[in-house]
Amino acid sequence: MEVYCDHKTIEEVLKMQFNEPVETYAAPPKSGVLIEEIDDEGRVIEEPCTDMAEIESGKQKTTTKTVGGVGTSKGRDNDAADDTTSSSDNEQFSADDNFCRDDLMFEDAGNVGAAFDGDKIDDQLDSGEESSEERGGHIPKFIDFIPERDMKNPKFFKGQRFADSREFKEALKNYAIVNGKPVKPCKNERKRVRAKCKHPCRWFVFASTVNCLGTNDLVVKSIYDKHENCGHAWKNRAITSKWLANRYEERYRSNLQLPVKELIQTVDEEYRSKITRAVAYKARALATQTVKGSAEEQYKLLGRYSEELKKTHPGTTTEIVFTPFRKPGGNPTFMRFYCCLGPLKRGFFSGCRPLIGLDGCHIKGTHRGQLLTAMGVDPNNGWWPIAWAVVEKEAGEQWKWFLQLLADDLNIDNQHHYTFISDQQKGLDRAMSEILPGSEHRYCVQHMYRNFKKKHPGKALKSKMWGIATSTSMEEFNKAMEDMKDFDCEAFKWVEKAPHARHWCKAFFPVHTKCDMLVNNICETFNAFILEARDKPIISMLEQIREKVMQRIQQRREGISKWTEPVGPLIKELIEDRIKQACLWEPIWNGLYGYQVKGPRAAQYAVDFRKNTCTCQLWEISGIPCIHAISAMLVSDRNPMQFTAPCYSRELFAKIYENVLEPISGISLWPNSEHLEMDPPVACVQPGRPKKARRRDITEEKGNGTKLRKIVVMHCRKCGETGHNAATCSRDRGAEQ
Repeated sequence: MEVYCDHKTIEEVLKMQFNEPVETYAAPPKSGVLIEEIDDEGRVIEEPCTDMAEIESGKQKTTTKTVGGVGTSKGRDNDAADDTTSSSDNEQFSADDNFCRDDLMFEDAGNVGAAFDGDKIDDQLDSGEESSEERGGHIPKFIDFIPERDMKNPKFFKGQRFADSREFKEALKNYAIVNGKPVKPCKNERKRVRAKCKHPCRWFVFASTVNCLGTNDLVVKSIYDKHENCGHAWKNRAITSKWLANRYEERYRSNLQLPVKELIQTVDEEYRSKITRAVAYKARALATQTVKGSAEEQYKLLGRYSEELKKTHPGTTTEIVFTPFRKPGGNPTFMRFYCCLGPLKRGFFSGCRPLIGLDGCHIKGTHRGQLLTAMGVDPNNGWWPIAWAVVEKEAGEQWKWFLQLLADDLNIDNQHHYTFISDQQKGLDRAMSEILPGSEHRYCVQHMYRNFKKKHPGKALKSKMWGIATSTSMEEFNKAMEDMKDFDCEAFKWVEKAPHARHWCKAFFPVHTKCDMLVNNICETFNAFILEARDKPIISMLEQIREKVMQRIQQRREGISKWTEPVGPLIKELIEDRIKQACLWEPIWNGLYGYQVKGPRAAQYAVDFRKNTCTCQLWEISGIPCIHAISAMLVSDRNPMQFTAPCYSRELFAKIYENVLEPISGISLWPNSEHLEMDPPVACVQPGRPKKARRRDITEEKGNGTKLRKIVVMHCRKCGETGHNAATCSRDRGAEQ
């Protein structure tokens, strides 16, 4: 920094006390002494700037320096070219520095006495922040640029301070976008940046570092803040895909399926600028990647994520499997991840029935795979998640690995006590026979019927097939099989060759499970519940599943306060439907606990309230009173809700949902893990748009809409008649003959 002193001689200046060594020399064009800072080795910290009068005159002067009492001389060329006509970058910046030097920016600083006696700088530069303690000297105060407040609509003025050149250039970009002006940096360095508007507009701003601060902060030293002869930038190049992704990140965070057309329209409305579809698509891809996180990095964080789950959810079981082989210079490759959270495990033991649904669904992200799930059944016939696992594919080996971990978590010693229901998944039968050979295994009847329908379609056969599956006694089962044989012998043979009826007929179900489910809807519902999460990277997917389950548990805890009956809403609705059908049955009381119930087509059943049984066996299998028992309860003023099994009680439901999931911290607070970092599995991106909807079976019913067919009537362009064209027209042939 240089200061002109017009009332002291060189000898008087040398007697003054300064915090740092100074350099003095006479300046002939200026009356007085020019003071300049030097370092310990005698080098000038900043080249002294000339006076504005000298810049205009362009004179060359020779000055005499006095450093430590030794006089030297040097010549300086101060020809300053105008910044709009510079022929090189050095000349341009030289002109900028002469125009924007510190002594000229703070014109109110006055003489040497004002500068070194602590007189105030111009009030417009006061920021209220005292920074003189950093260097121990009197340093001018600046107005800081606060990105959180000023970045949305930047304004530039003299004395404005930025943290670095990156922040200054970001403010320039936002200024150009918000104001719709073609502003861009023309000189770009780490310590000084100059930006201007498109020619012939004279708008410009220059910012550079100030040596007295000793930091990389950029201070606006000169500005011409008036746009002239420049129109609105309808195609603003400052609007890049990266800027759009950062600007609309929160909007994409709330809706990852935001259409590209909507993004283009939003930019047009807010900034009156046009962007191409390519820029919009790239912006959406960048925003999506930011929201979801990098897939490759998330595989490296699986170990820390596992430790965080164990820390926040006591009793949690996680297991990570990776390939032992590494690529040159790489990490082990991920294979599988298993997770069984402690609260979910305790909730299953608290009152869920011993029935577990197994299913697998596709992962739709960049790194494809399968998500295996195990679901329990709560007292309201809803699903309660137990465990899930990410595997490379759905096969016997993967199912054996998953079932073994599940059996260890649930302490399945008495295998006959548990029942599993599935959709005949690939390799699951063999895995069940090896890991849990003593457990009951049910098949989803809906999937069986789809295979049956391929060869034996028709509504009548459908009724016969479901009649066999819903029969609740051996007598009803045998009768239904005979009806199928009499109606269609080929269909009867298909049923005989199908898996044994104990896997899909109610008549063979054990009574201790208190569940008569024939379809695996608990798993299908869960797969639809997590549909949005299945196209995200692994940790983002697992976290969204955990968050959705945590939110669902909280909602069920609040919903139980609205129950008006001792059973859940679904059980209540089922009983109310049976009450409506009970009017068709006529009960006869025996005087104690028994009722003989007669109904349509000479049907007759015996009900015993002492044992809570009916000869149809549905009450024993499901734990919910059947139609025959309800008809007897109505005539004896009994409440059917009170005769449901204890596994459907409201108290048990509340006990299960006391096991809530705990919140976890962000990635930066996760504990370190001794597990090795892993590389992602081999990515397999399929061509075309990824499909999220479940593939419909060819036998599934489609919409009843009428397919429109366009009918085109052919006309001849020569004769105008229908039925032929010009090539086959008979008019030409008749003329030739």
